[in-house]
Amino acid sequence: MTITPAYRLLMWYDIRPEKQEIYFHYMLQEFVPSLQKLGLYMIFVWQIDFGPYPTRQIEFICESRELLRAILGSEFWKQAETRIRGYTTNYGRKVVHFQDRFQF
Repeated sequence: MTITPAYRLLMWYDIRPEKQEIYFHYMLQEFVPSLQKLGLYMIFVWQIDFGPYPTRQIEFICESRELLRAILGSEFWKQAETRIRGYTTNYGRKVVHFQDRFQF
């Protein structure tokens, strides 16, 4: 499958040490596959081990603003984001126009 990305969803955070196992299970078994079914595709996972930055950044892409708005406004997203916040600290997210380079 080929898509033409127009938007990128950036999420960054630190994983709570005591929640690492459940975090990885949730992300790999539920969160990422569910978003993919909705049309939001993970393209990068960054591990940042220096400086005053959160240690994890994940990036998803999609083709349309409407799709992204629908996902971020859904009950699924509200519940998923609440779960992720429970596994992490220093959580943040933003949407940017897609550029074919590292974005923060």
